[in-house]
Parts: sequence; C-alpha cells; structure tokens
Amino acid sequence: MPHEIDVYVGKRLRQRRFECGLSQAVLGEKAGITFQQIQKYERGANRIAASRLYEFSKILNTEFQWFVEGLDDDCAVENIVTPEISRLIKIYNDTPQHLRKSVMALLQAISKTKQ
Repeated sequence: MPHEIDVYVGKRLRQRRFECGLSQAVLGEKAGITFQQIQKYERGANRIAASRLYEFSKILNTEFQWFVEGLDDDCAVENIVTPEISRLIKIYNDTPQHLRKSVMALLQAISKTKQ
C-alpha cells in the first residue's frame, strides 16, 4: 500500500499538471522520464525523490513546498482532483484567454445562488 503522504504529493502533482494544461507524456518528456512513471507518481505507487519534486516544481512553475501544503497532522488525504474537476480544468484551459474572465464570473455567480 502506498503511504498517505506519497498519495497526497502525487495528487498535488496531478492537480498542478492539470492546472498547467500538460499531459503526462509532456510532463514526462520535460522531466526526462516516461509517462508511465508520471502515472506511478500521481497514484502514489512510487515515491517522488526530493530532487525530482524540485525538478517538477521548476517545470510546473510552482514552489517546491506547494506539493505538501495542506497536509494536516494526521496526514489525511482528500480527493484533490476529481474527474469532474479535471474536466473543468481542461475546459478552462481550452477557453480562449479573452473569455476566461467571463467564465469565472459566471461560475462565481452560479455558486452564490446556491448559498
């Protein structure tokens, strides 16, 4: 069984990769590894060495510590990127830049109506 922290860091890697609009193949290519290795990292099946995590932080333009932010004292892992969130990120990334502000405003208006 993968350790909870490895699963958490893997989910954060997946989340950031989606935010950047990269496929596993593209991230793997940029890191000099296979997309299968990216899959294993994202599932937590393989641990990510600190040097590799640092490399990912540079490729994904984020801070190194971002990958572990949100860990609580009990190392509870939550679903960070669900399939629905993944689809939303993809749709947003595919939206032309000049329309993104309108899309965000629409989503914020919709979210306020249910409160």
